[in-house]
Amino acid sequence: MPNQLAASRRDPWPYHMRVNGVPVLLAENDDGELISQKSQTLEGVQPTDYNYGSLPPYLERTFEMRHLFYGMGQRVQNEQSPGRYWYALDTDLSVNGKWMRGPATTIETIAAGKPIRGIVTALHGGVETLFVLAGDRVYRRTGDGSYTLSLTLPSGTCVRAARFKGAGGSPIDALYLTTTATNLYRYDGAVWTVAGAGAGPFSDMARNIIKIGNELWIAGDVWVAKVEVNPMVRADYAGLIYVGDASSTVTWLSNHNDVLLIHKSDGHIYTLSQDGYDQDLLALGQPSTSFGVNAASWLSDLYVPTGGDPFYRIDAQGGADPLGTEQMLDNGSEVAGRIVASAGHATFYNYVGLYNATTGHSHLLKLGSWVDLGERAEDATQFLRVYNGSLKKWTGKQITWMSVESAAHFGTNERLYVGFLDGTVEWIVLPRGGPDPSSDTACSFTVSDGYLYWPDHHMNYEADSKSYRGFSFFGPRLDTNNYAQVEYRTDPTASFTALQAADISGVLSTADFVLSGQRQDFPTGTQVFGKSIQIRALLRRAGAALAAETIILDGMALHEQVRPSLRFDDEWVVLAYSDAAKRDGSSDRRRPEAIKAAMEAAAGAVGTIPVVMPWGATEEVSIIDIREALVSATARRGIELRIPMKAVRFRTISTGQQQLTHGRMETYTHSQLRQVLR
Repeated sequence: MPNQLAASRRDPWPYHMRVNGVPVLLAENDDGELISQKSQTLEGVQPTDYNYGSLPPYLERTFEMRHLFYGMGQRVQNEQSPGRYWYALDTDLSVNGKWMRGPATTIETIAAGKPIRGIVTALHGGVETLFVLAGDRVYRRTGDGSYTLSLTLPSGTCVRAARFKGAGGSPIDALYLTTTATNLYRYDGAVWTVAGAGAGPFSDMARNIIKIGNELWIAGDVWVAKVEVNPMVRADYAGLIYVGDASSTVTWLSNHNDVLLIHKSDGHIYTLSQDGYDQDLLALGQPSTSFGVNAASWLSDLYVPTGGDPFYRIDAQGGADPLGTEQMLDNGSEVAGRIVASAGHATFYNYVGLYNATTGHSHLLKLGSWVDLGERAEDATQFLRVYNGSLKKWTGKQITWMSVESAAHFGTNERLYVGFLDGTVEWIVLPRGGPDPSSDTACSFTVSDGYLYWPDHHMNYEADSKSYRGFSFFGPRLDTNNYAQVEYRTDPTASFTALQAADISGVLSTADFVLSGQRQDFPTGTQVFGKSIQIRALLRRAGAALAAETIILDGMALHEQVRPSLRFDDEWVVLAYSDAAKRDGSSDRRRPEAIKAAMEAAAGAVGTIPVVMPWGATEEVSIIDIREALVSATARRGIELRIPMKAVRFRTISTGQQQLTHGRMETYTHSQLRQVLR
């Protein structure tokens, strides 16, 4: 407390304090002080468990970003130990929360400028071969990076193809193709033929196709028909079944647990009754000419793009749940947009293709996280239906197709094929025997840097400033070939800044984390502070790293200190008795009851009140506690009260210097004035 001269005439002279405008005299405590003061800290909010979170936040606390089992989409921290991250680029966190770089992809150009509309397996010369639908052409794969033109359409573009072998005499195991402008095509393993007028389902009207069991279903604009024998013979088809009305057209056919689903441009999904009539099953989206296109099954569910933002999962009972990234209410990242395709891999994951029309980029996501629930025998791994991503960012490319293709074409491992609007495909080697690509040497990882973006971090003290000290990384694979870096910013409009470290000669360079548990602090003289901080981790690879290797992290930590706004707790004891001696030697003639009532009113005030401190400053305070003690009758005259009070000081309204007017200064001697004005 500032020194106060006995001869000082500053307000609250001749009293010790003025509480809410009422002058009062104070009793000294055992230390001879009129007011005891203590700055507020955060001891009382420490957790009681023994982990990093139990460290005092006003000294230093270590915040861990780990166990991110619940996927992406959390833009701002909402709890002390979040299980989600904001988003990632070229990073995979789907296996028990481990951080790995995303998969390596191999690009192949099929036909420049011709959109990829499908990839399907059929026979060529008696051997199963991949066929690729690209614009108005069909290509046949002859090896990695090698494709042969198989068919060029005279008009229109490819829509869809299906492999089918009829049940009649001398059936042909063939590939059947529908287009936007011509009739049904068939490839018998050697040559292409087109159904002529009066042949096939109906001349120049085959628009979509799917195989369900031993039936081949073909759709026109508003009808479907099935065949079990020879799709090139019109008489082998059952009668037409009209679906909905003519105001909308069929956009896609799906096989949902051996039940035909018919998608139409009005956003409705139809099925057929046992009597062969159409039934309006679900209404899922706004009208779109691409409603349901690329709908695909995984396990017992059907995943349906709608042509807009919604993406649906139809379960085995026929119930529909929205499941797109639009369900992430706090996403706000570049990994957002319209899901256009998906492809399931074994029982491990459903891979999802996302196109962001705003940025023009596409992203690969994994729908699913595998989590090890514990070490006890009764515990098991659990699959969580959440999004992780993006595993791969394709700049300036639009996904048009996705499928998982059999290992029989390539050797030992299945591949995920992704087709694009520009006529290219990119494929990824998928792990076998389990969901973890880092445990399969056939899998490889991107040479690009992976990025993991934290939620905006505020340590759950959003209104208080924090001082940031440094970072740590930990994980089973962290070395000079597979290492981590970190970038940060406290201003969301600024660019990210790389954490720097000094070498032995003091020269600064980007800090590399090459050991598990390694901590790197901000360099000496660097002060980083703010109310919140944005952080992104970089998962990097040196040139010496093997293609089958990736950094594997369990997580990282931020070392920080909360610096709350300075607040003081003040305690004093008000004297309330008749003829109390004031500081000028005169007596206080007020009744004790009046002083008592004034202090009670001050303590009961809803808002803050002004208090003029003994050193002359006017402070804005809130009275948080008051007691009243009556002095023993043997030690008092009449009513003598001591009123202990506690207050929280919020801000200084006035320093008291303006109180030194000529009228107040004229009572000082020159010697006293020199001391007061020090």
